Amino acid sequence: MTQLVERCLKVTNWVKRKTKSIVPKDFFVNLKEVKSKAKGYFFLAKNATKDAKQKCFAEIHRVAKREIYNCLDIFSQLGSKKIEEMPWNIRRSYDQIASQAKRYMLDVAHFIRTGSIKPGKTLSFF
Repeated sequence: MTQLVERCLKVTNWVKRKTKSIVPKDFFVNLKEVKSKAKGYFFLAKNATKDAKQKCFAEIHRVAKREIYNCLDIFSQLGSKKIEEMPWNIRRSYDQIASQAKRYMLDVAHFIRTGSIKPGKTLSFF
């Protein structure tokens, strides 16, 4: 999830530089909060209960989902001309976010609810 938020940050920064009217001045992607939640999850005590781990993972999901969906709202306002103007690396990240982000977040929510990975879930964005 942190990797997806990093990609959102990269595309959002490009959009901020190139289109001033779409992105609000006070908008920012809070990557620091997502990474701190992820760090808290990965450095949980080895003997932490399953409920504590699930609660921590659900918190990462909640924070990452908020950031990703805010970015998707901004990206939905981009016209096809602006998308074509993107450099190849930004466009690749944009395409991955636009096509896979919502499905990925829904699959992670499925894992949080059921404890099992949904068949066909995206495991990597490379």
